[in-house]
Amino acid sequence: MITNERSIMSDPRQHFRIPVNRRGFMHRNGATSLCTLVDLTAQGLQISADLPLLAGDRVEIECQLEAESRIHCALTLTHAAGRHAGGRLVDITPEHHRRLMDFLGRQRAAAHNRHEPR
Repeated sequence: MITNERSIMSDPRQHFRIPVNRRGFMHRNGATSLCTLVDLTAQGLQISADLPLLAGDRVEIECQLEAESRIHCALTLTHAAGRHAGGRLVDITPEHHRRLMDFLGRQRAAAHNRHEPR
């Protein structure tokens, strides 16, 4: 289930944060709470949760990116401040990674189209 890190890290253009506001579920140490995905990159997420978060925690996230695009992944939190944290993807299926990459591509295209002169 681990995605090939080299493919994720090989294209620096994939590191740009895409702001999103998607509700989801966070699973940590047997507990489940609501969370919000604040922004996404090809290699990680920034989240806000109902529970305090700590750097180093491993959490699982389930989120509906679009109507027919749900992902489930695991993160290792690299930084945390109270209920806000960011982390690196450490476990995601190839299918869910494809969904994430497709979603990011559509979001980048939409942002680019909004900023094009008319």
